[in-house]
Amino acid sequence: MGVRMKRVLLGLGCSLLILSMVSCKGKNNKTDQVISEGELTVTPTITEAIITDMPKETPTPGLIDSVEFSENGMADLSAKLTQDLLTENFEEVYSYLADTVKEQLALPDLEKAFRSTVERIGELVSVTSVKATKTGEYISVDSLVEYTENGLKISYVYNKDCKLEKLWFSYQPIEEEYDKEKIEEIDITIGITNGVTAGEGEFPLDGILTMPKGIKNPPIVILVQGSGQSDMDETIGGTSNKPFRDIARGLASEGIASIRYNKRFYQYMDQATDTMTIYDEVLKDVTYAIQYAKSLTDVNTEKVFVLGHSLGGMLCPKIAADNPEIAGFISLAGSPRKLEDIILDQATEAAENGEVSETEKTLYLDTMKAQSDQIKNLTEENLNEPLLGANGYYWMSLNEIDTPKIVANLTIPMLFMQGEADFQVYPEVDFKMWKELLKGKDNATFQLYEGLNHLFMPTTGVRDISDYSVKSKVDEKVILAIAEWVKEH
Repeated sequence: MGVRMKRVLLGLGCSLLILSMVSCKGKNNKTDQVISEGELTVTPTITEAIITDMPKETPTPGLIDSVEFSENGMADLSAKLTQDLLTENFEEVYSYLADTVKEQLALPDLEKAFRSTVERIGELVSVTSVKATKTGEYISVDSLVEYTENGLKISYVYNKDCKLEKLWFSYQPIEEEYDKEKIEEIDITIGITNGVTAGEGEFPLDGILTMPKGIKNPPIVILVQGSGQSDMDETIGGTSNKPFRDIARGLASEGIASIRYNKRFYQYMDQATDTMTIYDEVLKDVTYAIQYAKSLTDVNTEKVFVLGHSLGGMLCPKIAADNPEIAGFISLAGSPRKLEDIILDQATEAAENGEVSETEKTLYLDTMKAQSDQIKNLTEENLNEPLLGANGYYWMSLNEIDTPKIVANLTIPMLFMQGEADFQVYPEVDFKMWKELLKGKDNATFQLYEGLNHLFMPTTGVRDISDYSVKSKVDEKVILAIAEWVKEH
């Protein structure tokens, strides 16, 4: 199938560009386990070494004769590999990939991935920092690079042989100023309430509490992201649009507090397992965020709302049922349909618009349809089989959620919002289904916005993910409508 078709099919929400996820070597250079995306077994011990002041002299691209497997050693190596990438010495970077990575990633693929990542973010300015983190038997390093239009994060994961088990690129936006006279942003940790970690064995998540200044006990909204592993701002696209930051600061300007936080496997990517469920990825952390909001003394704890986008919007009824203490929810571009059905619709549209032969299109859609059918008929025997990009345990956990039944029984206020130009969740199908399910219920409000895409930003008219790479913001009228609705309820 064509590359364009692959790029369109991201499912719901935001995704990182992952270049390679393969096997990891353990002790004695023997392969201990074969992994796919994020499937690493680690111990809950994390140490960090951070280099914030880069050397005045640019590291010489090329191989290092001797390097120590330590945070500082891998930080130094990553600084050199970053320079290799920036000067397009791809062969040198490729030489550090683990053999099992090379089996799945050819040198031309690495070159193409890097060039396509940086082609829209302007001119190179400088490498700003390198941060190394030791997690279990692996060391992860993030190298931050500033360009004129955006920032770039190059992420490395090394095994004990100082070989790369993973390499991926993501955008690291340049921080934008906001009105600090009206808004205060406070770094918080989700999963810790009053100094006590909530949930045995859980790793806390970084987040931001955005507060309106001069407002006593404001209502508070918890922001729940879409699918894919994204940061607390739900950063997406080549220009790093940040819908959750837009919403949080916009609500604060209207006197409403909010909490946003990293998705679990964005912050702890190595902890994703092949038995991961929707509870592990989303639902447990929403409960922690609600607990955190309820523990605050400077907000109205009787007015805690949940706002979910895309997959988060789909899960809003389930979140409300599991957390009856919330005052209401806002579903942005959510759906009561099954996720596999939405992905199949996305695949069909992408195939129809893709530059592929009829034979390729038929084969591709037949494969997608077969996997969708398997998801609907999962058994214990095929739970370990990857289907539509996720494991069987994940799909089983979603299958157990009967959204139409749950939402019909809810009595709390519910606001459903949809962009008319959304090509991932369909107004004529998904938004319409919400309205049909809740017809006659006075606790449900529906708002459709002409000309807005899946991110509730103005569309360029293109029905693929390049629409998200035009610098934009969440439309102000959407934020004002959310604020007005929250204040009314």
